Amino acid sequence: MSELTIVIPAKNEAKMIPRLLESLANQDYPQMPSTRLLVADAGSTDGTQDVARDHGARLIQAVWENDFSRARNQSLAEARGRWILVLDADEYLPESEAAALRGLLLAHTPPAGPPHR
Repeated sequence: MSELTIVIPAKNEAKMIPRLLESLANQDYPQMPSTRLLVADAGSTDGTQDVARDHGARLIQAVWENDFSRARNQSLAEARGRWILVLDADEYLPESEAAALRGLLLAHTPPAGPPHR
């Protein structure tokens, strides 16, 4: 199971979402066995889905009802892990905030121990 899942609701964000995905791509989160990107696409027609896949995100199809909250809630229902972070497609994570997030995760995630038998 992923320790950190970052969920991103999106619709027609092909121009904006690369900045977000690139800001997340090279982050090193201590003690996190894996970080998972989950994009809930609400019917994009501009290539958003291809951009998300190209950046290694898992893509789910959300129903568009003129409301991003449905896509966000659908992505939250699919998210798994100890930590879940929701970011909008037009946001990004600056290095200073990534450092703060790493510190938070480090302070509140127990170190991985030997596997249970």
